[in-house]
Amino acid sequence: LKNRLETMIRRDGVADRVRIRKLAYEDMASVYRENDLLLFPSKQTSTWEEQYGMVLLEAMASGLPIFGYDSGAVGAVVGRAGALSRASRPDGLVKLIKAAVRGNGLKKLASFSRRRAEQLYDSRKTAKTIGTIYKEVANYERK
Repeated sequence: LKNRLETMIRRDGVADRVRIRKLAYEDMASVYRENDLLLFPSKQTSTWEEQYGMVLLEAMASGLPIFGYDSGAVGAVVGRAGALSRASRPDGLVKLIKAAVRGNGLKKLASFSRRRAEQLYDSRKTAKTIGTIYKEVANYERK
């Protein structure tokens, strides 16, 4: 899709603001730090809808507000860390971003984003919870 995307970028006159890059996973933390928000317009099809989307967790851990479509599990993962629109209403997504940029919305969503990542998706907390469950199951089996 690279050629198709580059054509669209030139056609829309945003070539000076949009880049397509191929990066190693190790470089992604710096990419998140370079940006002000994550745009995640994942569209549902007749055979697929967005699942757990690791990029959502990484963006939240980086304190990025998330704007996207309410597809599949996106709303459940993002919660108040972002603003979601129906995929059938791309103009709604644009309005959400503009409103957040004009007001204090980006800063507020960024705060929610980081806090949500720390509270719900911290791998150390999750590992501890899973360990507790395993111990309870092991002790139950011994009875």
